[in-house]
Amino acid sequence: CASYYASLELASQNRTQWLNEYRICTASGKLKWLRTQALPCPQYDGRVLWNGILIDITEHKNNEASLLRLKKIYTAVLKANQLISRTRDLSELLQGICKIAVELGGMKMAWIGVPDPLNERILSVASYGAGTAYLDDIFISTRADLPEGCGPTGTTFRENRTILNQNFQGNLITDPWHERAKPYGWGSSATVPVQRDGKPYAVLTVYAPEINAFDDEIVSLLE
Repeated sequence: CASYYASLELASQNRTQWLNEYRICTASGKLKWLRTQALPCPQYDGRVLWNGILIDITEHKNNEASLLRLKKIYTAVLKANQLISRTRDLSELLQGICKIAVELGGMKMAWIGVPDPLNERILSVASYGAGTAYLDDIFISTRADLPEGCGPTGTTFRENRTILNQNFQGNLITDPWHERAKPYGWGSSATVPVQRDGKPYAVLTVYAPEINAFDDEIVSLLE
């Protein structure tokens, strides 16, 4: 806010065009990016009136963010393939995949869960990033008749398909874990099946800070 008014004051003093980009939250709760282009018009009484336009650049900013995410995911996939080719220890491999997803893929947190057939739960075997405490004593079921089994992780494992949650806190499928996840500020998540011999073996879940972070190209790379 201070830099906003400082740049406005400087443009006023120098009688130069003022350019600024900033984000706002609308009355409906949506986030939008705006660009202001304006020229100062000095008045006889010493006041300065501004003549300019206000442009909605939300789509442009979203495209920029999407391209940046895509570039990061490409890099992460390359590093993951290199890790797969040189690693023979499964635990080390799964932990490395989670680390790559966060450090190179731009995700906030990543974890891999495997089913425990004795109690029909999904148990975390690898995780990395901000918010791994979210997994402490978490209950995620493999059963379709329980709410905790109808979330992204349980559904992905049972149905062997990717589940996108483009609004983590606003989606009912993650309702059992909303309070648990609230401190970590996740905007969206993607849950991808990990297969062995064509059958679901484990589930990889990644969390992004933004809502609607996963487009078709990024999902394809994750898969």
